[in-house]
Amino acid sequence: MAIHLLCLYVFNRYRSQYKYLPRNGDELQLNVGDVVYVVEKCDDGWYVGFSERTKEFGTFPGNYVVRLW
Repeated sequence: MAIHLLCLYVFNRYRSQYKYLPRNGDELQLNVGDVVYVVEKCDDGWYVGFSERTKEFGTFPGNYVVRLW
């Protein structure tokens, strides 16, 4: 008997309110108005996610974005 698993990931959508230029290789560049999908919120105020525009993945300051409903 085969078991099939379906994994569905739902990420929260956010919109960038400010431009952010990465300072490290693991950071995500943001332009004003960019939509990003947040995967994780870190205790230090940084978020981890990916950009809808660039399709890149990285960290960025959480206070630069607002959640879209």
